Amino acid sequence: MLPITVIACEGQTEVAYFEAIRMACRKPPELIQVVRKGTAPVSVVELAEERRKELESNKNWRPGDSNWAVFDGEEHQQTAGQRQGWNDAIQRAQSRGVGLATSDPCFELWLLLHHQEQRAALHRTEAKNKLEKANPDYAKGTKGSVPYGEAVVRSDSDPSYTNAHKRSRQLSSTPTNPLTHVHHLTEHLRKHYLPK
Repeated sequence: MLPITVIACEGQTEVAYFEAIRMACRKPPELIQVVRKGTAPVSVVELAEERRKELESNKNWRPGDSNWAVFDGEEHQQTAGQRQGWNDAIQRAQSRGVGLATSDPCFELWLLLHHQEQRAALHRTEAKNKLEKANPDYAKGTKGSVPYGEAVVRSDSDPSYTNAHKRSRQLSSTPTNPLTHVHHLTEHLRKHYLPK
């Protein structure tokens, strides 16, 4: 039996991306549950926890199921209070078994890595602009992230996902911008849901 994966997202771009993966894997929304609530990192973590509790109360949560929080860093670390909220969300997720797929400055960094390396720190607007230059068809918050989600499933014939995965792993050794951990979640999805 396949595990349930709950993916709580901060933004619509992330929802479209993970829904594209779910559909490309041909899995029902009950199996890969992509949900969205608010933009504060702690609210995203709380949503992942709430979905797990709902599934547990309905006796639908099993060993091997997982819940994840997907949120950006830059906009949530500009003041001391925001940095504290960011740190609190990460600590809460880690202490409660919620997987993290965070990006700093933003989720678009993960998509940009499908096209090119990015080693220097950048602002989220710069990441979006670079992504739009690399892919003129990309549009934030719409179905622009769908082809990237589909690339996760087509990685044998489409090297863009493999490149992004390799590049994000290289960035993981630094604790700050640019940084993305989305590859941890995509690898989880590939492991459990790709057609065999």
